[in-house]
Amino acid sequence: MIEMLTVITIIAVLAGVGFGAFMLVQKNAKIQQAELMIEVLSNSLEARVGEGFSKTELADLADVLDSASNLPAGGGSKTSTRGLYRMLSGDYNNDGRIDDQVVPAFPEIDPEYEGAGRYVNDDRLVIDPWRNPMRYQYPGVNNNVENGFDLWSAGPDGEFDTDDDVTNW
Repeated sequence: MIEMLTVITIIAVLAGVGFGAFMLVQKNAKIQQAELMIEVLSNSLEARVGEGFSKTELADLADVLDSASNLPAGGGSKTSTRGLYRMLSGDYNNDGRIDDQVVPAFPEIDPEYEGAGRYVNDDRLVIDPWRNPMRYQYPGVNNNVENGFDLWSAGPDGEFDTDDDVTNW
C-alpha cells in the first residue's frame, strides 16, 4: 500500500511540474507571437506609406491619415488601431470588406480571414495573441524618431503599462 501511495505521489509531482512547464512554454510562445505581430504590422505600415496612395484612397482615408506623413493618426486608446486596420487591410471606406482592386498587406489582417493567428476582431480592431485590442499612437511618444509611431500590446496580463507589455520601442 505504501509503495502505491509513493508511486501516485511521484506521478502527481511529475504531472504538476510538466503542466507548469507547458504553461510557461505557451506563455513565451504568445509573447514571441506578439513581438512578431508588432514587427509585421510596423514593416507593413512603413511599406504601405512608401507605396503611396491614389486620390481615391486618400479621400477614403482622409479621416484616418495624418496629412504630413500619410501615417494613420492614433492616440493610444482602445480603438486606436482602427485606422491601422483600415490602411493595412484595404478596407479604406470602413465597411468591413476589402475594397475592389486592393490587396491586404498580409492575409491575417483581412476581416474575412478564417485561419489561426487572425490580427483583427469583429470590431475591426487589431488584436494581440491574447485577443485584446492593441494600442497605436502617432506621433510616437516612446518611439520618437522622425515619423515614429508607438505600437504595443498589454502582454499576458492584459494590463497596459506593466513589465510584460510587448512594444515596438
